[in-house]
Amino acid sequence: MRLMRYNYEIKYIPGKDLIPADALSRSPINQSVPHDYELSSEVEAHVYSIIGNLPIKDSYLQEIIKQQEADNILQKIKQYCINNWPEKSALPIEILPYYQYRHEISYAQNLLLKD
Repeated sequence: MRLMRYNYEIKYIPGKDLIPADALSRSPINQSVPHDYELSSEVEAHVYSIIGNLPIKDSYLQEIIKQQEADNILQKIKQYCINNWPEKSALPIEILPYYQYRHEISYAQNLLLKD
């Protein structure tokens, strides 16, 4: 969902001509990225569209929300989605299985969603 606003144009460049590749392959610095409010509103509009077109009854959707709110693990994951995920070593053991999916999990309209 985060990349839906972009249109990609893929071009093949031989490795010998790809000078910046070495710099791109280096480990990134730990620096928070500024919040992109325009992107957030686009993603939220997309989520509203998806949820509005789900082939389930509203009562069933409310039950899913209720069950997610009652689950302590999902509440922690929700907080990580809102406030950024910590380093893997700082996570409680019950959250570790979800760490590998952290870039695919989002929170919108009181729902945790996975891409």
